Amino acid sequence: MSREMDCNNGKDKKRDYRRQQKDKKKKEARDIYPEDDEAEKLADHLKNCSCQACCNPRKGWGEKTMQERRMELNEEEDFDYTSF
Repeated sequence: MSREMDCNNGKDKKRDYRRQQKDKKKKEARDIYPEDDEAEKLADHLKNCSCQACCNPRKGWGEKTMQERRMELNEEEDFDYTSF
């Protein structure tokens, strides 16, 4: 067996594993949302909601995310006001 065939076989195994995991997630999504015809689209994250707890605030309401707000607070605290 040539080395090239060994490499392709390894790639095929990885690809098969990823496809198997994706199919598993799609089945899980269909089980969770049986009434939804497009449940497979939710397989990556299983989120079918746009409530305030689930949605990105920047996308939904134009607000900054928690991480961005924390960063701004840290920058304000780090700022040396005595340099003026």
